[in-house]
Amino acid sequence: VANALLDASQLCANDDELAMVLGHELAHTILDHTGDSLQTAGMVAAVQVALLTALDPTGFLIFLFELIGMSWITRHGVELPTSRCHESEADAMGLQIAAKACFAPEKAIHFFERLYAFEEKHIGKHHASFGHDHPATEERSQAMHGAVAEAQRAFDSSSCSGYMASFSSAAAGHKKTGAFWSRLGF
Repeated sequence: VANALLDASQLCANDDELAMVLGHELAHTILDHTGDSLQTAGMVAAVQVALLTALDPTGFLIFLFELIGMSWITRHGVELPTSRCHESEADAMGLQIAAKACFAPEKAIHFFERLYAFEEKHIGKHHASFGHDHPATEERSQAMHGAVAEAQRAFDSSSCSGYMASFSSAAAGHKKTGAFWSRLGF
């Protein structure tokens, strides 16, 4: 997780947004996206070698394909779309993870709005999905807004509401000073 993402003044304004980011990264591991990407790359390479060997035992076509950009075709036709799909899956699962860990889904998704504003301020433009390994931030934000209801059901069906109420009443009798309590919203 990049330091800029963890800097509250940059992108993560609250613990709910941080939980979304950490849930997203955890989802990559749970879903084995690294292994999936390596397997996909291996299969693509094997198919390329098999096809080119069958079509051209002399190797001349292989040279031409590499010359005209077979790697570009593979990257933009297979690798980047797979990566964007992985990012979208990790976004959805990350929101579920955050919700099940008692972080508010409706607050967590504001991370993507903040990321969009950050891109606009520091980069000056927003990227389209094609040619990038992540979906456009605006697309991700819209997808997360659509996923909030399901994540809220996960939040509600967990013991979060009871846990938060118990925690609040237990904390009510204690002196609430210092950074610890202010972070908890007391």
